Amino acid sequence: MKKFKILFLVLLCFLSFGNKIIFAQNPSTTGFIPSNIWYSKDPFEEGDKIKIYTLVFNSDKRELSGSVLFFDNNVLLGKKNFIAAPSSVAQVAINWNVNAGDHDIFAKIESSKFTISAGKYEDVYLNENESEHSKRTVNKKIVSDTTNKNTADTSNQNTSTTGDQISNIANKIKENTPDVIAKPLIATANLTEGFRNGVENNLTKKEVEINKDIKNLSNVSNKKTETSFLKKPSIQKPFKYVQLFFVKLFGFIFKYKIVFYVVSFFVILFLLRFLWQRFF
Repeated sequence: MKKFKILFLVLLCFLSFGNKIIFAQNPSTTGFIPSNIWYSKDPFEEGDKIKIYTLVFNSDKRELSGSVLFFDNNVLLGKKNFIAAPSSVAQVAINWNVNAGDHDIFAKIESSKFTISAGKYEDVYLNENESEHSKRTVNKKIVSDTTNKNTADTSNQNTSTTGDQISNIANKIKENTPDVIAKPLIATANLTEGFRNGVENNLTKKEVEINKDIKNLSNVSNKKTETSFLKKPSIQKPFKYVQLFFVKLFGFIFKYKIVFYVVSFFVILFLLRFLWQRFF
């Protein structure tokens, strides 16, 4: 009667998981049912996030507990604890990020024990403590040239400078505007760019000079020297830091074209508004 009950339970497992499970030769054997490694997605490919499943079969009248260790080519993938009620099965699973290569997936049962009574356990060695091996080869994904090209194009678009955009605008003005109007506009734009670059270079040099002065003042302050009140390092250094702040601020404005032209637009707008209110 007992054997028929066990066979009935295994048959239910078989119907639940389809052809993923193969009956053991000895139904009374506790442990893994042979060939009981399966996957949440099959076939799978590189980059897939799937689950690896196995099944622990307990034919004893006592509760079975332990740990299932999953391996890939003897490399530990993960460990899960399980509890299998008497004359039943316990499903165990871990997550797996699929990578390319040859895989040999299998599971082992460790620290298995039967529950004798509340809080009392008996260690047990299971003959079927290792599942059969599931061998798979996962090919590396091939990225098409079109994808690479699109990625490169996107990268180039993201790294395009504001200067290129301004040049494109200048070209469009030249193409779509009569020469009588286009030439003065382009000449003004070139003059403005020359002015911006010149100021930027001067501010960069000035920043280097101020940093050098601050360093010299720091060295002098460490030495005891007799100087006039206004020439004392402790008096001059704060003014140098204020000067450095404004040089960096204007340097930032003149360095980046988009910032320069936006600030210039608002300055011109403010001046026009002031003149309008002043004279009209």
